[in-house]
Amino acid sequence: MSGSKITLLIEKTLYSSDLNPQQNRLSMPSQQVKDKDFLLFTELESLEEKKGIKVKLIQPSLKITELTLIKWFMHKGPESEKVSISYILRSNWVQVAKANNLEKDDVVQV
Repeated sequence: MSGSKITLLIEKTLYSSDLNPQQNRLSMPSQQVKDKDFLLFTELESLEEKKGIKVKLIQPSLKITELTLIKWFMHKGPESEKVSISYILRSNWVQVAKANNLEKDDVVQV
């Protein structure tokens, strides 16, 4: 796949919301991301402009699935200046979770 920098972004325990088919996304809170410099400058710009980035996920079966990475900015309350940031993998996440029999409280690494 021509990759050059293999990085562990997060090791995370799955919540019900990570497996909810209606939400169809894996949330990765920025405070829990281990490598803050995992994106190129152009990728950061795209995320800041609220554009998604197509990424490839290699599942344990070695099947490659394309997902979309986005960045969510969540304000902590009305008129609050505090913002929580999460990276989100979406688009085909439900299929990945089902194919790998993922359940609440399982630990995943991205």
